[in-house]
Amino acid sequence: MPANIKPAVIKPARYEPLPKEAYADLLDRHGVQRFPARVRKPREKVLLEHGELHGEGWILAPLRDHVFHEPASLNRAMAA
Repeated sequence: MPANIKPAVIKPARYEPLPKEAYADLLDRHGVQRFPARVRKPREKVLLEHGELHGEGWILAPLRDHVFHEPASLNRAMAA
């Protein structure tokens, strides 16, 4: 849930901001849907960031002492 930041959005809007083409292509290439935070609704962003902290603690904290030399090995460790 990105904010309506200038590098990503051509025209901010309350419900359907118009994303820049390069940003939209990047998200499509990685299979990520965009649900930008609505203008003047900071609580939406906080809920998402709180969820990211929990995910980081559950997934990344146990792996902090390991060294990964390729993304595939990191993905396997995260899946386990």
